[in-house]
Amino acid sequence: MNLLPLKQLYNSMVDIMLADTGLTTQCSLVYDTTKLQQCPNCIYDSISKKSANKYKSGGPISFVNGQTCPYCLGKGITSSSMETETIYIALLYDSKNFIGSVNDPNIVAQTICSINYLDKFKKCSKIIFNTDIPSLSNNIFARYNEPQPVGLGDNKYLFTNWARL
Repeated sequence: MNLLPLKQLYNSMVDIMLADTGLTTQCSLVYDTTKLQQCPNCIYDSISKKSANKYKSGGPISFVNGQTCPYCLGKGITSSSMETETIYIALLYDSKNFIGSVNDPNIVAQTICSINYLDKFKKCSKIIFNTDIPSLSNNIFARYNEPQPVGLGDNKYLFTNWARL
């Protein structure tokens, strides 16, 4: 029995559902980073590799030259705390519609997306659902368990469970 036409139909239907204009929701993946950059408030001394403790014109917090920079505390560098990326994924909130056996009350959302998001989901620290609706500011979730690859033999999609932060 040739099941290839069934696989193709299944993949076609799921791909249509997951398209940006399909049944998807705009979300933001949030990555905690430790990207270092020079302090925007003081002049960096490249020899000592720290702040020269001199105010940089236009910096956010003025201070007297010679005092410790209040922005970076004399380090001369700051770290970015997060980066975000907008994605479109299918989102389920009602546990009755979750795919698979999900009996954990901590799991309050499930997403369906392309397997191409696997690395991004593993690296992100949290996800914000419905970012196209500004009044929903408390839609911040953390991945509850490992993303689960699924499909009809080819594992082209991911199911991921999320818990509220």
